[in-house]
Amino acid sequence: PLDLSGVPQDLHDKVTQVAALVDSCCAELLDLEHRTACRRLLGDVAAAEPGIFRRRGRADTAAAAIVWIVVKANHGFSQREGGLTATALGEWFGLGSNPGQRAPTLLRAIDVPPQRYSDIRLGTPRYLVADRRRWIIETRHRYSWHD
Repeated sequence: PLDLSGVPQDLHDKVTQVAALVDSCCAELLDLEHRTACRRLLGDVAAAEPGIFRRRGRADTAAAAIVWIVVKANHGFSQREGGLTATALGEWFGLGSNPGQRAPTLLRAIDVPPQRYSDIRLGTPRYLVADRRRWIIETRHRYSWHD
């Protein structure tokens, strides 16, 4: 479930509205694991920097940015035929722009520094899905030194 325990009461309706959009997107384009990771990120951002949700920003752009961050951090975008692209994600939300444009503001809220690389490293496994965690563990094991 969406954890609103650290979110100011006056923002519960707006954050819940964003969560509903995130949930719908994940149900149609992704899966339950991505939905859980997105809910965690949304709750953490709203608790850490409530001002983001007090602004006049649209719920759909916030939801799209939350999903974009989670998909990007999990290497979920694909250029292969039929794979999810950032453009397709933006289109699902009815946006004319890249959903990642709002990401830096949300990332700063959870103390993730600006990153120049195509990867997003969120500094916690809270927002990762099982496939990405497995890949990290396998890669770490493959390239680690063994005595």
